[in-house]
Amino acid sequence: MSNRTSYKNNRNTSNMLKRKSDISTKDEMSKEFEERIIDWTTFYRRNIHRLIEHYFGIKLHFFQVIMVYLMHLFPSVVFVCSRAVSKSFTTAVYACAVCVLYPNSKVLVTAMTKKQAGLLITEKIEKELMVMSPNLRREIKKISSGQNAIEVIFHNGSSFIAGVAGEQSRGLRSTILITDEFRLVDKDVLDSILIPTEIIRPTPYTMKPEYSHLQEEPREIYLSSAYFKSHWMWNLIKQTAIDEYKGEAVLFATDLATTLKHGIKTKKQLLRAKAKSDSTTFDMEYNNLMVGGSENQ
Repeated sequence: MSNRTSYKNNRNTSNMLKRKSDISTKDEMSKEFEERIIDWTTFYRRNIHRLIEHYFGIKLHFFQVIMVYLMHLFPSVVFVCSRAVSKSFTTAVYACAVCVLYPNSKVLVTAMTKKQAGLLITEKIEKELMVMSPNLRREIKKISSGQNAIEVIFHNGSSFIAGVAGEQSRGLRSTILITDEFRLVDKDVLDSILIPTEIIRPTPYTMKPEYSHLQEEPREIYLSSAYFKSHWMWNLIKQTAIDEYKGEAVLFATDLATTLKHGIKTKKQLLRAKAKSDSTTFDMEYNNLMVGGSENQ
């Protein structure tokens, strides 16, 4: 074998080894990257409030951190909160975090009217959250706020859709069902139309027998200010309090003190509202008191 031939063979062998080394390095980097993604996804799924603050870059008040964390622990959540305590904002940012962390999630927000339900999308997500968070904006593929559809579509297949609490919502599906101002929703509509929309998030790995126990429970989130004890919501509140002790649900309630402490409303604003309202309305809307019935209820 000539020196020239030997040189070519050595060079070819060297190039081949280099390519193998490059491929091996890329494989190792790819595996390392994949492991990091798994680690961070697991961390943020266990601490979803940190995804909101770290990745979305949205600063939360401490009480909002508690709300978000508890929302993610239980399949049933009831928020009975005074006006302007940011329950809609907190719920919207939580739902967006779920959509990003859990591909193919289906968030359905309903209310007495589609316009009311759509406020979580048009006012909270489109006008506030997407402005506050470039990273959240990058996760969103399309947002629609027309008459036919009010929805947010994410790149990973998740969706956030507004629907009316009525017959028109038959056929919709939800892994998270949000009922806004649920005191205005008919209980029969909730039971016969809205709750049946709930499904388990489609995850291929849970189809394997060894992972079937990891199926995720669909979630229900109810938002409202206080109302009369004669309304069906009072029974839901009492049942949620009982279920909370069993570790199956969470009830979160706040009054005007929270809005004052965190600078959401001023004392003068609340005094003006009190002067213009009757005592019953002010107790329900700002003191967050359920009105009526006996002391034992």
